[in-house]
This record gives sequence, structure tokens and C-alpha cells, in this order.
Amino acid sequence: MDFKFHLENAWRITIGNIASLILMTLAMIVASILTLGILAPVTGAVTPPVQSE
Repeated sequence: MDFKFHLENAWRITIGNIASLILMTLAMIVASILTLGILAPVTGAVTPPVQSE
């Protein structure tokens, strides 16, 4: 296998699609932050311990 050819080809494809890759990465970051923001109250809620008499 010609690894140099595959590496150069992958690099060309990556550079050719760099704008969409950056936009998709930013969209995933925003989605993750929103999801964590929605779930923060649920994950932060602590049930008080039961007092036994």
C-alpha cells in the first residue's frame, strides 16, 4: 500500500472541506453546551438524606 498517496489524498480532502468541518465542530460544541445546560439542574439535584428516628 502506498501510505504517502493515502496521506496526501486525505490531507487534500480535509483542506477542501475545512469550512464545513469547522462549522460542524462548532455546531456540536453548541449542542453539547445546550444539552449540559438543560441537564445541569437534574444532575445537580441532591436528594437530602432520609432521617430515621
